[in-house]
Amino acid sequence: MNKKIVWLIVSCLMVAALVLASCAPEVVEEKEATVVTTEPEKKAEEVEGVVEKVGPQYGGVLNLVNAMPLMTFSPLVWDGGYSTTTHGFVYECLLISDWWKDPERKDCTYNFVSTYQVRPDLWTGCLAESWEQTDPVTITFKIRKGVRWQNKPPVNGREFIAEDVKWSFEHMATFPQWSTLACVQKLESIECPDKYTVVFHFKEPDITLMRAIGFRPRATSLPREVWEERGDFKDWEYMVGTGPFIIEDNIPDSCVTFKRNPDYFQKDPDGNQLPYVDGVKIMYIPDGTTRVAALRTGKIDLTSYSSMVPFEQKPSLEATSPVNFLPVGGNNWHLTLKCDVPPFSDLKVRKAVFMATNRKEINDALFGGIGIWYAHPSDPAQAATFTPLEELTGDTRMCIEWSPEGVERAKELLVEAGLPSGFTVSAQYQATGKWEIMNDAVQLVKAQWAEIGVNLELIPIDTAARSALQASLSYDNILGRGTGRGDLVAIAKTHFYSGAHDNIQCDSNPDIDKLIDEASLEFDYAKRTEITKKLYRLITEQCYSVAMPQTFLYNAWQPWIKGYKGEIGLFYRDYGAISARVWLDQDLKKEMTGK
Repeated sequence: MNKKIVWLIVSCLMVAALVLASCAPEVVEEKEATVVTTEPEKKAEEVEGVVEKVGPQYGGVLNLVNAMPLMTFSPLVWDGGYSTTTHGFVYECLLISDWWKDPERKDCTYNFVSTYQVRPDLWTGCLAESWEQTDPVTITFKIRKGVRWQNKPPVNGREFIAEDVKWSFEHMATFPQWSTLACVQKLESIECPDKYTVVFHFKEPDITLMRAIGFRPRATSLPREVWEERGDFKDWEYMVGTGPFIIEDNIPDSCVTFKRNPDYFQKDPDGNQLPYVDGVKIMYIPDGTTRVAALRTGKIDLTSYSSMVPFEQKPSLEATSPVNFLPVGGNNWHLTLKCDVPPFSDLKVRKAVFMATNRKEINDALFGGIGIWYAHPSDPAQAATFTPLEELTGDTRMCIEWSPEGVERAKELLVEAGLPSGFTVSAQYQATGKWEIMNDAVQLVKAQWAEIGVNLELIPIDTAARSALQASLSYDNILGRGTGRGDLVAIAKTHFYSGAHDNIQCDSNPDIDKLIDEASLEFDYAKRTEITKKLYRLITEQCYSVAMPQTFLYNAWQPWIKGYKGEIGLFYRDYGAISARVWLDQDLKKEMTGK
């Protein structure tokens, strides 16, 4: 009871001091100012009544939560991105987004709430001190001197050098899963003219190459000694990187713990060594109600990419706790149609099920009408490359916006495809964690498709099964899954290019390939944007994935986390770098929770 009273009092105080920092469509809802840097132009001893602002404090353990189980500790195995939230504590990139670009992060431009915001003007060096594209096919990185691997066997704290980058990239390139990446296929050679310089030579230009190399830990920071001794990177005890945290323990399907790396090389702008916290604990809590309860009682400090608060759970949590929220993008979940086998190898059949899908009905029934029902494959947040509904005509418009006329047209298309009586297909789908509500969405889709004679058999699967089916492309007809967002050209290369490793729909379209190639070679931003818009209009017309309405998810964090505004990644879904840069007000936490 006392704890509840404390929460209520604090909540009231927070509401009284509510500060709204708006930056549509991503709005930070704060309950406490969290400025942690001093203002040199106003010193406390010089101005009467001014109290000097408190800087970062060391100590404490940061408690995070995952809704998805950790599938692998190997950075060379792709499980849909969920394990990357763990890898980032140990492994690092050559480049990183500049956390200190706006130290107080008043401007939402620098909130890094989506990977597509990791743009060149926000890049800074991590393992690389500097970088240069000397010509369209040559990229040079100068490795930061004095960076050391974590001091644990078998690497034992030796210096990180250019040859480590060369070995890592060449080793990654031997794995079939990564052989289709443009940065691998277009590679000519890698050389290390000296201990701290690595030069990549490519066969042809590509605007995605710098990002692909600079922001991919598996390509540049793998410990060679571990591979030579173990033959893989799958055992957690042998996770060795250069990162801010050292893995300490793993309890399967329960939690992973990290401790502070005392030899970490990064410092904040005031010269304080990172990280500030003593350690990080990542708990696995698959049930959404249990996660919200843990947030409400202060057992969780911060949500992660897989455990964000769905819109329907936010009001009750907001009313009963002083947790901060930031909407960080949509709930991107869709049913991908397998295009290399019947019936979805026929575009007419794909169009038919698209026309039968009433996204507005799903949006009203499940999301109270507040979702964005047309937001795939591009979305309104990327306005320059998004084709508005009013610009769509004919079959394409009916594929996106449901209408009675569209349903009749769907039946005509099935007749033309030789399926006048309809057909039966199965959907193997993962709707766990932040996508739990999609269990209800697929039931609505099933009923809608039945109107045109399509019998949809629903087969729920877990993360491991979905990951395996996605990697092997062995699903039967439809794979239901969630996805993230990113640089549109890079996404197109990995998701829609013929033979790409994440071309889940299994389609080959030479017109799409041509536009991807053109966009990849266009260094002029305006021209590239124009090409990208044409590309995604064409992808829309191919009807690859039946997308569900996009709703806001909310990153949530406790008021005692300081220097934080809701960021989810300085590179892809990275919580390691973020955890190294935030600090805990332990006195406030004890005051509010008694712990």
